[in-house]
Amino acid sequence: MKKTLAFCCLYILFVSIGFAQTASNFAIKAAEKSKKRDYKGAIEYYNKAIEIAPDSADYYIYKSYCYYNMGDKDAADINAQDILKTFDNNWYAYTIVADYYQDVKEFDKEVETMELAVEKFTSVHDTVRISLLNGLGWSRYNVRDFYGAKKEYMRAFAIDTANVHTWYYLASVYDEVGKADSSIYYYNRLIEKNPDRWGYYISIGFLYNNIEKYTEAMGIYKKAFALVDKIKKNKGYIDDSSLGLLYSNRGFANFKLGKYKDALKDLNKGVEYYPMNSYVYKNRALVYIQLKMFKEACVDLYRATSLGFSDQYGTEVEKMITTYCR
Repeated sequence: MKKTLAFCCLYILFVSIGFAQTASNFAIKAAEKSKKRDYKGAIEYYNKAIEIAPDSADYYIYKSYCYYNMGDKDAADINAQDILKTFDNNWYAYTIVADYYQDVKEFDKEVETMELAVEKFTSVHDTVRISLLNGLGWSRYNVRDFYGAKKEYMRAFAIDTANVHTWYYLASVYDEVGKADSSIYYYNRLIEKNPDRWGYYISIGFLYNNIEKYTEAMGIYKKAFALVDKIKKNKGYIDDSSLGLLYSNRGFANFKLGKYKDALKDLNKGVEYYPMNSYVYKNRALVYIQLKMFKEACVDLYRATSLGFSDQYGTEVEKMITTYCR
């Protein structure tokens, strides 16, 4: 009898594992279909995965991405809204729907989804509550409501003043509302907690550039490059775009300190590592203008506009084109 019972339990276990693997396998096949842009085929496989694992909200949201990539935005939105109805009491479902709206740049709907989540899930664990508040703050950040974002981050901060994710969000939003000193304060706290996160040094250096403390910025960049060398020595991963930003920011500081040759060297590296960064071309154009290399400056200025500089930073480049290129 015991052997029979043991066999039955083992059989049930194998069947359960088999179902889980089948749902996962269907999802893998769906992803393969998506890579080939066969989104209808992908949806069919996601539906099969959902039949086996109906409690997995992720399979549902993948269907929205498929509909969106097919060009059927209405179906994608209906599917996303159905997720909120199906998983009405699942805070995670709200976050993945908000992430979807962020990815497809429907930021107003991202804000609306996170507002619903924060309003609905008030009795969850503090860690989850903080994550939801930070998520709402980030969604407000995406619609350029920086003061609204700051308000949500401060609500999260009030729950746990030692949450490093909230420190990061506060550092970002204080920069946007023109409080560089407060932003630098939180970045420094982050560095104290994670001294090897060289990306934080890029942000602090940029802030020092913005408040015209270029000597202080150079000290920060020195620390950042020392960390980069350490990571390379240990054969760690260095993101090219981040390294490009570091060179670009140091190049601008060198430019402001009158070190034009050093600036040009840095900015050339910035272009090499991150050629899609409109800001580095604007910075290099400034150096070229000082060196009276107007032809080269104009090439960079037009390149900056083609990469969307004006949409991100304003009309500075357009004014320079009017002055030096026409």
